[in-house]
Amino acid sequence: MYDELTVYENLRLYAQLYRVKDWHDRLSALMSLTNLGERLHHRAGSLSKGMKQKLALARALLAEPSFLILDEPTAGLDPIFQRGMLDLIHDLNRSGRTIRCPHITCMRPRTSVRVLRFCAKGGCSEFTPYPKC
Repeated sequence: MYDELTVYENLRLYAQLYRVKDWHDRLSALMSLTNLGERLHHRAGSLSKGMKQKLALARALLAEPSFLILDEPTAGLDPIFQRGMLDLIHDLNRSGRTIRCPHITCMRPRTSVRVLRFCAKGGCSEFTPYPKC
């Protein structure tokens, strides 16, 4: 992600690199999915950590991959953004994508955030409370 480019410019650049046809059609769906629509013309460098994570996810989804590896998608996010990101990942998995998260960072046991647990044999299994760390 390039901090000096806007959200739109970042996505346009990666759409060109991935050779995504009709990427404008995808843009609308991705903005709705990630709630980045209001920040489309903001510089990526001005986004919060959570919004940058969502931009990275939108960028990865541009080419409509069937298999997606996410490395610590909730790292550094506050509990509300963590939950939103995990809900988004869960929705993507339910839509048929295989999603792998090698590890999800430890959270305080008092947090009510629910974490997707991933099985070693593939895909996410279910929403379950995160075990105490």
